[in-house]
Amino acid sequence: MLDKIKDQQLSSLNTYIEEKSWNSAKDLIKSLNLPPPLEKYNLAYLAHLQGDDVYAIKTLENIKYRGMFSKDVDLAIKEVQKSLDIYYIEERMNAFDKTIISLKLVPQDFFIATSLSFLVIGLSILLVKKRMIASIFIALGLSMAAIIYPLSLYEVSYNLEEKIVYSGPSTIFEQTQIVPKGLKVVFTKIDSDWKYIQFPESFRGWIYQPKVLK
Repeated sequence: MLDKIKDQQLSSLNTYIEEKSWNSAKDLIKSLNLPPPLEKYNLAYLAHLQGDDVYAIKTLENIKYRGMFSKDVDLAIKEVQKSLDIYYIEERMNAFDKTIISLKLVPQDFFIATSLSFLVIGLSILLVKKRMIASIFIALGLSMAAIIYPLSLYEVSYNLEEKIVYSGPSTIFEQTQIVPKGLKVVFTKIDSDWKYIQFPESFRGWIYQPKVLK
């Protein structure tokens, strides 16, 4: 009986998609009471079909970095990246850019919880006088704690439209790049309506009134 109901729901969903009844399709997905990551995955797929690839990539990467590691999610991310024409740009980022952006996509609670866990384990081991092993866990805990503040200074944003990158906060400065729609950027400075892209390094510079999805 459950399988039959699922088939009927899938048939209804496909009908809504074929008819481009996006709101009905969205309401149906939300009515299925799926686990939150699966619901978001399906809503991201729906957004991709509608052409809202920036929302789709943000949602897919959100569920990935919150623990939904699967081949399906990775393939979906790759498909949307290619649709936005940013796949090869992100693949060719230097290691430091990838590390900073990836760490910012991981929920901060993860670093806090992991840091506290390492410290508690280290102190527990210290009580039984295994100092060498304890020092390793304590060092790991302090290292995790140390990256929380620097990361809090950055914010990853998904660029909603192509923007010209300038070498300074004014159109009188040299145009150096065009940041593509959907690319993840990290701003670190603000000058009135201008923001400075710090990462990725290859797009470093100023853009005017950026429209982003945070």
